[in-house]
Amino acid sequence: TLTNTMEGSRSSQQSEDDLVNQQGVAATDLRPSGIITVGSRRLDVTADSAWVEKGAAVKVTRVEGNRVTVQKIEA
Repeated sequence: TLTNTMEGSRSSQQSEDDLVNQQGVAATDLRPSGIITVGSRRLDVTADSAWVEKGAAVKVTRVEGNRVTVQKIEA
C-alpha cells in the first residue's frame, strides 16, 4: 500500500541520515569509488579525494540519495 511504501521510504531515509559521521574501513581501494564497511554493512561509496588505500579509516561525510561520500581519517 501507499502507506507502507511511504513508511519504508522514511525508514530508508533515516537509515541513510544515520550514516553521516559514521566511521568505517575501506574494504577496497577507493579510486575515488569503492567499497567500505561500517559495522556489518558494506557500502558503495565515493571518496572526496582522488585515492584512499584499502584498510584506511574513513568517515561518511554526506549521503545524497544512493550516493555516499567519505573522507579519509588522517592519523
